[in-house]
Amino acid sequence: MPLLGFRKQGELQLFSKEHFLDLLWRLDECDASDIANRFKIVDESQAGQIDISESGKVGIDFARRVQGELAAVIQEPAWTLPRLANWIDTGIKHPDITNPSAVVFFRSALNKLLASGHDLDTLARNKYDLRNVVAGFISDLRSNRETDNYSALFAAHADQFATSAELSMIFDEQSYALNQPYAGATKFNKHYTPLIGDLKAEGEEFECAVYLDRLDTVKYWIRNIENKKTSFWLQLPHGKFYPDFVAMLDDGRILVVEYKGAHLFDSEEAKRQIGDAWADACGGQCLFCMLTDRGFDLIDRTIS
Repeated sequence: MPLLGFRKQGELQLFSKEHFLDLLWRLDECDASDIANRFKIVDESQAGQIDISESGKVGIDFARRVQGELAAVIQEPAWTLPRLANWIDTGIKHPDITNPSAVVFFRSALNKLLASGHDLDTLARNKYDLRNVVAGFISDLRSNRETDNYSALFAAHADQFATSAELSMIFDEQSYALNQPYAGATKFNKHYTPLIGDLKAEGEEFECAVYLDRLDTVKYWIRNIENKKTSFWLQLPHGKFYPDFVAMLDDGRILVVEYKGAHLFDSEEAKRQIGDAWADACGGQCLFCMLTDRGFDLIDRTIS
């Protein structure tokens, strides 16, 4: 089973994230302005604790008062903007970003919050919530970067995709890994291994499997299991794509089929893009199609 390769400096390598994220990320060049929209402090005057004393009186301690009492007991060093930025940095893992670049971004984010009306003492008092918000912000920025770089690679270097005998995998009974065996009443005659993994006994994916099993042009087919080392995969911007089915045709060609529900189909452009790139790189020996809404006749059209 050929895997998708990408030529880098004349060498054909297995296509992976490194080919579109090959440089450290300059987070300090990103705009930190949106932190002001993301970080909100809950109205402290509305949060508190109600308690009943031994004499039956009701007492209310609001969060602001509690925080003030805690601040008097816990003697923290004076917070400065650089110290708070460094504190945020120590709690966020960012292997793709250098520490200086991250700290510059954190300082910029803090300055944006100060400019929006927050004061440093309040930010320091809410530092754990602040760090969680910053971590989520970085995660979103990272996701956008991956998507943009992935699309740019296809636009500029689509001709560098290729396949070779050295980049391949093998399906066999001994290494076929599954989570749950198929236990339905319908008998399949062409599945490549005796056990079929992770296939429900009803539904649209099941119907797709039945369609493949009954096609005269299909010699064997196999249920491709997601997130297994012995499964076929293609690289996406944010992870790996494990198509639902792989089939060997009578004429020796390989057909890869992905089935998507109609509500998800339009959002899966990246999967169609990488599937088509893989098929093109195989020089006519491999085929790819993505089906939806029980359009199983697309399999026949793809084969022919």
